[in-house]
Amino acid sequence: MSATSPQPEPAERAGLVLEYGTLREEILKRMDIRHQLLSIALTLTGVFLGFGLSGGGENITVVLVYPALAALLAMGWGQNESRVRQLATHIREEIESRIAGLSWETCVQRRRIAQGDRAWRRTALAHGGTFLCTQVLAIGVGALHLQGTPTEWLLLAADAASVIYVLSVMRGARR
Repeated sequence: MSATSPQPEPAERAGLVLEYGTLREEILKRMDIRHQLLSIALTLTGVFLGFGLSGGGENITVVLVYPALAALLAMGWGQNESRVRQLATHIREEIESRIAGLSWETCVQRRRIAQGDRAWRRTALAHGGTFLCTQVLAIGVGALHLQGTPTEWLLLAADAASVIYVLSVMRGARR
């Protein structure tokens, strides 16, 4: 907030402070959802790999289904990232710029700009990398036990598209 900006009237200020708190709560909830999506992805990886490798590899086709599911989970993660970015921008530009003393999102943005791509890489690799690594793991395990059926080849093609999609989601998560 600049020193020359007039402070809002008390009623407007109270509304802005309330909006600020509500939006910050939504950001925190979306961050929680993001972590839940990662937990789901890791759990599903274990389930699909466990089932696929049981019975001497007879169920290996099941493993090749996982990368597409991971892409859908990554889509949810990316949507949450996008919404958090929108909420933070609104807080920074529409609320913090008008009320002295509210500056968290502005401070975070300054740090993000100072760090450049390093901040993005940490977030994208920590979160998106989980989806990507579990996809590659499932594809690798599936490929090692591939029997060459048309279904397996179709799933491998879908898996490759899913990996490319997750990479695009990771790139889109850039703040």
